[in-house]
Amino acid sequence: MNTLAARIYKSPADERPDRLRRLLGVYDAALQGCVRRDTPAVAAALDALDTTLDYGACPELALALHLLYAHCRDLCDASRHDDAGQFLASLRAAWIARGAALEI
Repeated sequence: MNTLAARIYKSPADERPDRLRRLLGVYDAALQGCVRRDTPAVAAALDALDTTLDYGACPELALALHLLYAHCRDLCDASRHDDAGQFLASLRAAWIARGAALEI
């Protein structure tokens, strides 16, 4: 996976920003893919997001996010990149709001 999402998420520990910034960076890569209508780039970013899900810590949230990522993939496969981008932008905003609430 040699994409922007992979470079942001899997950068060496001494070069990585905090966890929230890395997560937002992967969302940004997915959103950029939606704008460019680049389905493989969106899929790569969604795969990276999917690998971060922790089913042990919160199975309901992990499953819900997994299903949303799958839906976004399906939307892109159907050339509905704008719709996928709206879902992803909403999820990104939710992470920002949660991060601010937790002072991450």
